[in-house]
Amino acid sequence: MKRRVVVTAAVALLTGAFLGGACDDGLVHTFIAFPYNVAQNCLESVGVVDVVDGADPGVCSGARCWVAPSGDIFVSDQACDAPLDYTESTVGPCKQALEVYKKRTRCADLRGDTDAGG
Repeated sequence: MKRRVVVTAAVALLTGAFLGGACDDGLVHTFIAFPYNVAQNCLESVGVVDVVDGADPGVCSGARCWVAPSGDIFVSDQACDAPLDYTESTVGPCKQALEVYKKRTRCADLRGDTDAGG
């Protein structure tokens, strides 16, 4: 199974600060979300998924589900936007991911990880 690497918030913020100098308007923000594990029907630990070009639109309440071009599924509970090539959805795997979010089913809990995060 293909796994997407989720970088830590500190690395992403440093990357964002570095990239900010390279962008035309100097504005970037992080997309933070829970990766959805389809096979185990659970959410992995929350983390920075990507750095998004443009000003941060602020915090949006409620869970939202995003499908990456790779097919990976992410649930955010504060992000108002995602990278431009991500699609917001409420059907199929996203419907399941949003239900898992409501139930607070974390993969780390299912595996018995002691460092669950998120």
